[in-house]
Amino acid sequence: MRDDDERYFERLESGLEAALSVAREARERGGDPTDDVEIPIARDMADRVENILGIAGVAERVREMEADPDLSREEAALELAADFADGSVGDYETRAGKVEGAVRTAVALLTEGVVAAPIEGIDRVELLENGDGTEFVNIYYAGPVRSAGGTAQALSVLVADYTRTLVGIDEFRPRDSEIERYAEELSLYDDETGLQYAPKDAEAKFIARNLPIMLDGEATGDEEVSGFRDLERVGTNSARGGMCLVLGEGIAQKAPKIQRYTSQLDEVEWPWLQDLIDGDYGSEETAEDDDTDGGEASEAFEGDDTGDDTGDGTEPAGPPRSDPSEKFLRDLIAGRPVFGHPSETGGFRLRYGRARNHGFATAGVHPATMRLVDDFLAAGTQIKTERPGKAAGVVPVDSIEGPTVRLANGDVRRVDDPEEALEIRNGVEAILDLGEYLVNYGEFVENNHDLAPAAYAPEWWRQELAAAGADIQALSDSPRVDLEHPTAARALAWAEEYDVPLHPAYTYLWHDLDVERFDALATAASEGQWAEADGASEAERSEASEMVSGEARPASSEGDRREPSEIASGEARTASSAERSEASNEASGEPADGPAERTLVLPNTDPAREALEVLLIEHTQGEETLTVPDAVPLVRSLGLTDDLQKPWDLAELSAEAREWNDGDGAIRAVEEVAPFEVRERAPTRVGCRMGRPEKSDPGSSRCRSAGAAVRTVTRAPTAPGVRTARPSPIPTTSVGTATSTSSPTRPAGPSAPAATGRPTPSRRRRSTSTRRTARRCRTSASGRTPSTS
Repeated sequence: MRDDDERYFERLESGLEAALSVAREARERGGDPTDDVEIPIARDMADRVENILGIAGVAERVREMEADPDLSREEAALELAADFADGSVGDYETRAGKVEGAVRTAVALLTEGVVAAPIEGIDRVELLENGDGTEFVNIYYAGPVRSAGGTAQALSVLVADYTRTLVGIDEFRPRDSEIERYAEELSLYDDETGLQYAPKDAEAKFIARNLPIMLDGEATGDEEVSGFRDLERVGTNSARGGMCLVLGEGIAQKAPKIQRYTSQLDEVEWPWLQDLIDGDYGSEETAEDDDTDGGEASEAFEGDDTGDDTGDGTEPAGPPRSDPSEKFLRDLIAGRPVFGHPSETGGFRLRYGRARNHGFATAGVHPATMRLVDDFLAAGTQIKTERPGKAAGVVPVDSIEGPTVRLANGDVRRVDDPEEALEIRNGVEAILDLGEYLVNYGEFVENNHDLAPAAYAPEWWRQELAAAGADIQALSDSPRVDLEHPTAARALAWAEEYDVPLHPAYTYLWHDLDVERFDALATAASEGQWAEADGASEAERSEASEMVSGEARPASSEGDRREPSEIASGEARTASSAERSEASNEASGEPADGPAERTLVLPNTDPAREALEVLLIEHTQGEETLTVPDAVPLVRSLGLTDDLQKPWDLAELSAEAREWNDGDGAIRAVEEVAPFEVRERAPTRVGCRMGRPEKSDPGSSRCRSAGAAVRTVTRAPTAPGVRTARPSPIPTTSVGTATSTSSPTRPAGPSAPAATGRPTPSRRRRSTSTRRTARRCRTSASGRTPSTS
């Protein structure tokens, strides 16, 4: 600690001691119920835990365990349970007292001694008798245990079972009537008060049947159960709120996390947890419930089986994927938007990593995405995600890929600038892709969730390039090289020279494109032609080069005649930037950029247009043509030659390439026809919805009236796998009737073709109404929401 910091804390402590001395002197006058100050002083978390419980020796033991960086809080709670069992911590003579001390201390440690759950949420611990005369542990939970959270609630039961085993107490053997009572009571409490996660009846009975600790509690409601009343070992006919919270939001909801710790303990065996996670409750009644409920019970937790294994030891018939989970969509409240359905194409693309503003339980989203979803994803907003399954707070990260949209004029554009997103928002016809979702690997570990297949990101590509022998440090230090966003020429040169996969910037989502449309796109590209970025043909580019070099060329038309003054002033088109870049790079020894920076013009057919949208390839749309800038990586990936010849036929491809993932993925076909290896760009999509907007930062979120605009991501009607922004049933802000939404910094690109068949530059202006920025809070003085067109 720095000297300035030490002096600061010394000044705080001296001021505190002075205030306490004044308070004690005042108490000595006898005007207060006690003669001393009741508030204990805690200098760290260990002191808080000890003071809130009043158990001597806890603080010292907690400090010892905190010195071990490899010991988590949950593991420390289990270590303390062993200390209570052997008597090294706490002064308890009875076995029930040792279990109670261990449970209270575990909850206090997990909540850092700042909530009332350890003292108010746990009423008492008793030993009761099974039918055979053996003793078992019964824990009485109270309503304030809610403040501990689901994880601490679940771990308290595990700590109790661990301590029970160490001190030699038998397991709880429930009676059938008690098992049925648990299920009925949970349903009653959920109807009366509400649970964050309410398990199905079959799930509640399964937990009650296998739990080695009896969960009990005090009555917290006026409503009584209709059946299984007046039970011998249950002291009330009303719902026991504390018990319902621990069983529902603790054990049932946090089963994957509990399993992470039970697997580390030799003394505790909860093999039934895996069945609970898989939704396999092992009874005919459960199967009937699953058929009736559409299988919802089995979807409480995702199995995360990967791939479509053939079962005979051969290669899987499709790519490895995590099973979709609908758990995050449960208890969805009307008015809260859904940003992506389970594992659906067009939703957030999972990317592992963390930004500088990442913290615990946070999700990185591109700020342009926040703008395009009408600012519902404000910084700090809580969202419920499909995986790793825990709620997260949104943080803006502009170093990941932004969303891809289709504008009203048909152009497809990726938006990486929030200001640009705000400008074009009213002209967005469909959100094809929400961009990347950055989540830390530790979130999966924390929730005991299997890692889903990762997106192919630049950091992965850098490792492969280094393994192939490239000098990554030298490339990173070069001012002419951008490893994150290289030019197409550099990316192709590296793939050829080092035999590594194509750079992620030019790796498209081939796994989302079916083989038939892959073949259709390749055919359409072979029928197209090369053009410069401004729409001029290759012949005109050659003519421009001749004019720069001074070679005479007869004018073919009146419009082609240019005066020398025009050439000198730069009004006429001179050598392209690609040619100048190529010459410069040749002089510096770097890969040439020019030949790879070429624009492709291809026929505007439905299969070709849909394929480009599924692949998230930026392009502009005319009436008869589609224009794709920087298209050489695309052409090479399609297996075409530089002069756009298609040397392969779909029937000639291998059966694996044509039937991979039932023909819904073209990644194997690309690998067969392309001269380089390609990776899966975004194999995992993450569904998510808004959680509790009241938990967001008030300074960063916008107010919303009852009829505020909502956009949900749904499937586009024209292209399978494409997501579109459609209005929800409540009044929405109109998208507008714009024909173009070009940005001042990025041209909209060519539109309809000229008489020669070449696209000509065109920039259409939006109407005045569509240029207006949508207002977020559009309520009148009377409080009514104005109607929208």
